[in-house]
Amino acid sequence: MLLRAERGLILRMAHIQQRRYELAHIAALVAFQDRNVFRNHVASALVSKSPCYRRRALVITFYMLGIPPALIAEFLMLSRHAVRRLTREYQTGGIGRILARLFVGRGVVAFLKKLLS
Repeated sequence: MLLRAERGLILRMAHIQQRRYELAHIAALVAFQDRNVFRNHVASALVSKSPCYRRRALVITFYMLGIPPALIAEFLMLSRHAVRRLTREYQTGGIGRILARLFVGRGVVAFLKKLLS
C-alpha cells in the first residue's frame, strides 16, 4: 500500500509529465539554488519533441523536486542505474552533457554548417 506522501509525489510526477503545470509553476517548486539551472537548461528540454531529451529532463526535474531516484525509475520505467547515472552527472555539474541534443540525419548537416560558418 502506498503512503499518502508517495501517492502525492506520483500524482505530481504524472501532472508534470502530462504538461499540466506551467514551467513557471514547476520552477517555483524547485529549490531556490537550482532555479537558474532549471530555467536555463531543463525547462527548454521539458517542451522538446524528442522523447529521449524530454525523458532526461524529467529525471532531472523530478530529482530537483526531491523525489527519490527509486521512485523516479519506477515511474519512468527506467533502470535505477540509469537514473543514478543521470542524477550523479547532474550533481557533478554535467547538465550540459546530460541534456545535449542528439543530432540525427539532416540535423547533423545543419549543425556542421552552422559550426563551420
